[in-house]
Amino acid sequence: MKKVFLLPVIALFLSITTLNAQLPIGSWAPPFTMTDLEGNEHRLYDYLAEGKAVIIDFAAAWCGPCWMEHESQVLDQIWEEYGPEGTDEIMIFFVEADPETTTGQLYGTEGPSQGNWVEGTPYPMIDVQDWILPDSYNLNFFPMITLICPDMKVKVPSLWNNLANWNVDYVVNEALSCEGSTPSTNDAAIFSYDIYGRDCYIGDLDFELINSGSETLNEATIELKRNGQLIDTYNWEGALEFGEGTILSFNGINLEPAINEFSLELIGEDDDQTNNSIALPFQKATTTSLDLTVYLQTDEDTEADNTRWWIENDMGETVAESGPLSNNSYTETNITIPAEGCYMFHVADDGGDGLTETGFILISDSSDGLIYDNTHFGYEDDALFLAQASVNTQSISPEKIQLSAFPNPAQQMTSLQLTLNQASDIRIECMNLAGQMVNSLQAGHYTAGQHSINYDLANLPQGVYMLRVYTEEGAASLRVVKE
Repeated sequence: MKKVFLLPVIALFLSITTLNAQLPIGSWAPPFTMTDLEGNEHRLYDYLAEGKAVIIDFAAAWCGPCWMEHESQVLDQIWEEYGPEGTDEIMIFFVEADPETTTGQLYGTEGPSQGNWVEGTPYPMIDVQDWILPDSYNLNFFPMITLICPDMKVKVPSLWNNLANWNVDYVVNEALSCEGSTPSTNDAAIFSYDIYGRDCYIGDLDFELINSGSETLNEATIELKRNGQLIDTYNWEGALEFGEGTILSFNGINLEPAINEFSLELIGEDDDQTNNSIALPFQKATTTSLDLTVYLQTDEDTEADNTRWWIENDMGETVAESGPLSNNSYTETNITIPAEGCYMFHVADDGGDGLTETGFILISDSSDGLIYDNTHFGYEDDALFLAQASVNTQSISPEKIQLSAFPNPAQQMTSLQLTLNQASDIRIECMNLAGQMVNSLQAGHYTAGQHSINYDLANLPQGVYMLRVYTEEGAASLRVVKE
């Protein structure tokens, strides 16, 4: 469970991760294969291919309107009459669509929760672990109850309006009106939930080729592009009937630094072009030196929430960790990674609120290359990096310019202590560890000798910054911490 964005008591309309509208009526329903609380696997297109209408109840354990809808038992009654033990015309799923919630909240044993959602619910319940499925359905309020017809098209983006209009007859009439809807004749589709992949070395992209048409699909050509440039082609041959799919992959892709904007595209004409392309951004891990520093300002509930960090190698072995941390304290922890390789930096907070406004955490290497910088990380977050001994480290020569700062860390103002060998104009630039200039100061003209220059940090967010002082003799850099 990651990144707490939602902590409401009553919420009818809530933005989750985007402000996108719901899926349009008649749009292709994104496929999914999910495991319910009892360990049973469900593939959406299997049920649609059997001619069933599918109802998906996107809800959240803390959501008041969701609980009202759930307690109405409208979907329970429909399941009993039209589900697998009835006429077998309608399939229903409950999807706990806020990945920040816990299983305990679904059972009503942890808060915030409206009660025990599991007790008495006859249809499958799915507890998502990330935002990918909710985002694919453009979920932007709770509850959102989506109706999908057997032609794989969204008939009603949300059946729920309010309790007064929520009844068995209304829902059943909408669902059974799917009868007679026919799929397109010729429609191949591609889809993937394998988005935002990351690796230290090479990229592997998995996707599903799906037959959304009534005719058998026997061949397909898929192009892989990066930033619009073709880099590979997959020619598939086989036999897929309506609703069937097969998992395909592009493997061993050479990665460029940072984010690789990959896209997949089905080549050729069919009846629905909207499901023929997908974007699959993929990140190559940051390359760092072996020497790292973790900068951490804890908050007032660090001890109670067991806020902590640790670093694992690619075997899952911990190579460095914070140990117990104290409230409202600042630490700089220097780490030497034991060997070159791929590592994961983790940060966690059992309270689920990350570090509040009084705290921050970031990690950089000896070249001031940024690995991680995020205060609001919720329950847990991580960052992948590739440690190498060959990465150049940065050193500042003190021969011509001697530079220090006090206090450091500082909350408001720090005083730069500067020694010049000759008179010079002085300019100061403040950079964050992402390399972005956030402030600058033309300090004026100074004679040779020792000087003290006050630098105001008050308007900067908490964190670590590089102050670079430019003189006619050269430049010097100094790392400062804003508490």
